[in-house]
Amino acid sequence: MTFSCQNISSLAQFHTEIGKLLEFPDFYGKNWDAFWDAITGLVETHTASLQKISPKDFEILCQIVKDYNQFFANHEKSIVIY
Repeated sequence: MTFSCQNISSLAQFHTEIGKLLEFPDFYGKNWDAFWDAITGLVETHTASLQKISPKDFEILCQIVKDYNQFFANHEKSIVIY
């Protein structure tokens, strides 16, 4: 599955769109802690636009992905950001 941030113009839009794509529950909190709690599978992202919009949030996303990949290293689950 691939998620592109190419047309994302805000962090709120990022959370809304990723939530729809990955079918997060309606109660998804649309923040980084909720994102961590909601991710459950392979997600590939095109994040150049998010990095331009909000470098700090891009760094947070990268750290969450790194933590996720370490947590699920033995479960054949990973997230790839490019």
